[in-house]
Amino acid sequence: MCALKLKSAEETRFDSIALGEVMLRLDPGNVPTARARTARVWHGGGETNVAEGLSYCFGLRTAVVTALVDDGIGRNIENQFREAGVDTAHVIWFSPSGKGRFSTDGKGTLHNGINFTFAGKGVLPSVTEYYRAHTPVREVGPGDVDWDLLFGRLGTRWFSTGGIYTLLSPKTAELALEAMKKAGEYGIGRSFDLNYRSKVEPNKERARQINRRIVPHVEFLVGNQDDFGDALGYETKKVAKDAPFAQWLEVYTGMLRTVAREYPNLKLIGTQLRGALTADRITSHQTPREVTAEGQVVVDAPAGDGHGPLTIKADTLSYQETGTLLTARGQVSIKEEGTGLVRAESLQMNLTDRTGRLNTTSITLADQELNLTGRLAEKTGPSSYRFEGGVITSCPIEEDRAPTWSIQCREARVTIDGMAVLKHASLRLGPVPVLYTPFLILPAKTTRQSGFLFPEISQSRRDGTGFIAPLFVNLSPSSDLTFYPGQYTLRGPFLGLEFRHLNRADSLVALQVNYLHDRTSDAGPANSDGDYRHDGYLRDTHDRYWLHGKGDHYFSPRLAMRVDLDAVSDQDFIHEYRGTMAGFDRTNQDFLKSFNRGVSEASLEYRESTVQLAGRGVLTTAGAELRYVDDPRHRHSDVEPLQTLPRLTMHSRLPLSDWPVSLAWNSEYLNYYQAEGLGYQRLDLSPHLMAPLPLGRFLDGTVAGGLRETAYQINTYGDPADGGWQGRDNPTRTAWDFDANIATLLKRDFQPDHPRLKSFSHLVRPNLGYRYQKFSDQTRLPEVDGTDRLPAYSQLYWQLNNYFQAQGRWWSSRPYTSQTGSFKINQSYDFLKARQDLASPTDRRRPFSDLNLDLEMSPFPATYLRYQTNLSMYGEGFTSYQLQGSYSNGNRDALQFNYNFVRGSANDLTLTLQFSLTQRLATRYSTSLSLLQDHKTSESLSLIYTPRCWSMETTVTQDSNDRRLMVIFSLTGIGKALEFDQFGL
Repeated sequence: MCALKLKSAEETRFDSIALGEVMLRLDPGNVPTARARTARVWHGGGETNVAEGLSYCFGLRTAVVTALVDDGIGRNIENQFREAGVDTAHVIWFSPSGKGRFSTDGKGTLHNGINFTFAGKGVLPSVTEYYRAHTPVREVGPGDVDWDLLFGRLGTRWFSTGGIYTLLSPKTAELALEAMKKAGEYGIGRSFDLNYRSKVEPNKERARQINRRIVPHVEFLVGNQDDFGDALGYETKKVAKDAPFAQWLEVYTGMLRTVAREYPNLKLIGTQLRGALTADRITSHQTPREVTAEGQVVVDAPAGDGHGPLTIKADTLSYQETGTLLTARGQVSIKEEGTGLVRAESLQMNLTDRTGRLNTTSITLADQELNLTGRLAEKTGPSSYRFEGGVITSCPIEEDRAPTWSIQCREARVTIDGMAVLKHASLRLGPVPVLYTPFLILPAKTTRQSGFLFPEISQSRRDGTGFIAPLFVNLSPSSDLTFYPGQYTLRGPFLGLEFRHLNRADSLVALQVNYLHDRTSDAGPANSDGDYRHDGYLRDTHDRYWLHGKGDHYFSPRLAMRVDLDAVSDQDFIHEYRGTMAGFDRTNQDFLKSFNRGVSEASLEYRESTVQLAGRGVLTTAGAELRYVDDPRHRHSDVEPLQTLPRLTMHSRLPLSDWPVSLAWNSEYLNYYQAEGLGYQRLDLSPHLMAPLPLGRFLDGTVAGGLRETAYQINTYGDPADGGWQGRDNPTRTAWDFDANIATLLKRDFQPDHPRLKSFSHLVRPNLGYRYQKFSDQTRLPEVDGTDRLPAYSQLYWQLNNYFQAQGRWWSSRPYTSQTGSFKINQSYDFLKARQDLASPTDRRRPFSDLNLDLEMSPFPATYLRYQTNLSMYGEGFTSYQLQGSYSNGNRDALQFNYNFVRGSANDLTLTLQFSLTQRLATRYSTSLSLLQDHKTSESLSLIYTPRCWSMETTVTQDSNDRRLMVIFSLTGIGKALEFDQFGL
């Protein structure tokens, strides 16, 4: 490389010209974009910022070459350029009138680029959201800019562009290349900023191909370590995290030398390491050469010499420019990448090795809510400290008052994201020491780390003494593994294994298997005390397991896969250990939280595993499913479970030309399979025509009709005990259906005379319709699911739906809009049932369906009530009803209930009550009743004590098989200090 030779200022019109994109930037300040209601208006562009900075900072003569739509946004950007002294005479303006060479329409087909930029702080990261899909700068290509005028007749000393602009479209890349070549012909200095952005071009190889064509015409190339790898393909060799800065610099400069050899046209390569000092007042002293800063001082030191980025805040700070010693005083805080927050009254630090001394120091481990304080501390490394007189607690520390719990020690050595080693440590409740140990090790983690979790201890008449010690293994930032090794003295060894992987927020996997080598089995006989759960199935296997898992993965916004796994050696295994740390109850809660769906109900006598794939297009959706049924009962009988391998569906709706008619097409193919017995393949096709009814302004309606063709292929597998299928191997069925409805919408707003209620709205939607379905003979068909037997009907139906909404202000004066409830009624009349033949003189025709009522209310925050019922029209009263409700408040008071009644088959009540007895003490009662069988399914009573930084929960649970006592002590920041289970009380 050699020195640059530039033209003189006297022979040129411009010192620099920049080619690039410019966008209007909306800045919501310290409020995230999703919650912002105001924003400041700025502008910016990776290339045009260069021209503006040279003009603002150095008073140079600069111009920009870009393209803008000639509207208010474009003129706003132009005015900001002019305020900075940048020449805008060479901006290409696209007229929104549709006239001229550079034009568009007024509909926004082309628009000026806009971005929303939230400059985050702390746990909220900065986020920029771009709207640049159809900007005019993408449409300007070779031949559209008069470079001979700019570089020749007017003249310039320097030309610059960058890697964001070149990736916007094929035209922008070609225009940048054209400009670089033309600038070289006129002897103009040329710079190119690699500045790779994955949001602009995710395909790095495409970016490299474009940049490799431009860089041979560049003199000054700008980029950091990542840019050279992403935008040109020159990777810097990895060095150890704790390697000295000189070693990293040697590797980095070696890469740059390779770039310089392969591009001999380059005369300069620029990069930077960022660091900054900000304060209300900064003073530089000449004798001695020292810098002092006062008022809201912030020092940002870059990564280097084996250290990560460092931020120091203080009231005052000083350091010598020729030395490495930094002194800070007053509300000092230290934050290093991957560590906790350190606070002190004063600090002396060597910036080279980042060691020093601190007075009255505390370390906060945010993830664990733990604080470690000490009178005097030494910073012995990038993230290691030594304390004298250390105190660890998660409780608030008040002057002249001991925390509720704490661990005090004579000396502590702490490695953040590692371990805390305490000498002569004592656990104290208030000021009273209750436990002493000369040596104690605690985790000091700010991220997930491998290690043992708190164990589970249990005692039961059936199991004996049980002990499970889980081991957590952090495989990666997105994957972990947990082992649950344990032993039950009367049953045998237990092992659980759980794997979790999170790819994105919408793509995650959780898989768990529990295994028990059981020395015992059911003694029998069936339905006796020797038969666990008295269900008639005696367990005789010793290798017991439960495999379960779930997975969601989105290949794209329109293609997703869902997996559910569930298989068990025997149904008793789920019930016997459902309350353990690896059992059904906790697994179901974890799955509900992570996947919004839980495990199949524990009482089911079979377990289903499914793999589902669903895709969605503009007019068509399609899906595929494999379903495997694991039925432990079949091991004791000749009945094989029926498997679905596979099921394929497709649903589409296609408008027919310009007619107000659309074709809806629903189709399904499935294959039912079993190892021994009958299975069949079924193809179900259902095309329908749908059209709106022209009923005027106040009514709307639709009409639809079509047919349904179902074809079967009967298969015989193995040697079925019943001799196989006796009918045709390929029966078919044809069905016809028709549906029409008319609806309207009525709404009235009320203005109640209430200071907190602004308005109340009542919306009514009555709906009247008719539906008809008829089919050919289906008695010759197999019968496995509901599709095999369609109901015949000719029904007139009506619906009356009421919706209620309120607007006003709560007692806190916060405004609200609430859907306060709904009330829905529907019923049908079947003409076929009205004309059907009666089997006997005592029979009655029943054309009217039950009257269905559905009332849903949420009149207050955290309050919900729903009542559903069916009322017989033939003097039989209510045939079913369900009542659900919940309530909670800020005092930890809560109520949940669910009452379900179906005549002759169900009469169940589930109730949970929680009351706060005092500010720190609460009680919870839960029960499940089967009123049909007149017994309690389960019942539990808990006493919960929750001071500010620790808690204790005692729960007694009684079900049909056992009684259990569970006691859990938890210290905030450390976790469960003890969990004890007692069964068989």
